[in-house]
Amino acid sequence: MILAPFPEMTPLATAIASHLDTGCRPLGWHHFPDRESLVTLPDGLSGDGISVVATLRDPDRLALPLRIAPATAREPGAHRVGLIAPSLG
Repeated sequence: MILAPFPEMTPLATAIASHLDTGCRPLGWHHFPDRESLVTLPDGLSGDGISVVATLRDPDRLALPLRIAPATAREPGAHRVGLIAPSLG
């Protein structure tokens, strides 16, 4: 399993990954001048499981990326997709 944190969750995901003895590869998140975003997943997910690590503290801002990330992870062949979402972080 690979942990793929949203940028602000990288420290937490790194700590979790060390306890699980797994990898942590952050999501890419590019913000365009017109306020659109491009969220990209790490390469090499074929056959792996992935858990997206994201806070739910600001759910409106993250709703669309959280909806798109699992579907995008399945395209290259991730066999399991999960969410680690501390809401009281």
